[in-house]
Amino acid sequence: MVEKCGFSGRFPYCNWTIDAPDFYESSWLQDSDPESGLGGWGDPDKDYKVQDGAFARFALKYPSYHPMHHQYTAQPFAAFAASSPTFAQFFNSTMLETYANSTFHADQIAAIIAGNPSDLVNFQLSPDNWICAHGSVHAITGRDLAGTCPATTEDCIPGNKWSPNSPLFFLHHANLNETSATAFAGGSVQAFDNTTYLAEYPTGAPPMLNTSSDIYTDNMFPGAMIGDVSNHTAGYLCYVYE
Repeated sequence: MVEKCGFSGRFPYCNWTIDAPDFYESSWLQDSDPESGLGGWGDPDKDYKVQDGAFARFALKYPSYHPMHHQYTAQPFAAFAASSPTFAQFFNSTMLETYANSTFHADQIAAIIAGNPSDLVNFQLSPDNWICAHGSVHAITGRDLAGTCPATTEDCIPGNKWSPNSPLFFLHHANLNETSATAFAGGSVQAFDNTTYLAEYPTGAPPMLNTSSDIYTDNMFPGAMIGDVSNHTAGYLCYVYE
């Protein structure tokens, strides 16, 4: 890490179960420290731009030039369903009224992980699956992390391509269960056309991939195979979670 990017600090993961009981008032999410704080919720009069913390002046370039935005959205699934007929089919009436933070309490996360060790397909198909525990963090935080278009962007189709704009993306995705660290199963195409297709290919549709499949990087850094990045303390990677 030090040789490649000059970073010598620590990179933590985020245990959202601590914040689940009162996500909006989480002190960690409202830390205004100009060097290390994530800042408070965005100002609705300024397209939910983050006003303080280390990322208040963080310039983002995709899908257009804009500052970072976070918008607290307690019940985000109704808005998702209303935005597209394709999205609507994935949410039943109960989900539409669900408070996002109610889906990632400690007992729910433990059940998801412990109930499907090293089995990504059934992990995706489990009753408490990614659309709840994983997607809820994206959705409740809103805007960049949820793939919402900046107000100033024309001809923009909402999606997940720029959710890594938010540093929370990496803290969220770094949460790891050791028993599943090297598990892999899936295809190269997202199966979001309809619920039948998703149920058949919950971890991606054909062409199928395996641990020897290449990861393409657009020449931003040397390429690797999926298996090369399955272990974060060996081979291509070298870092630990603390």
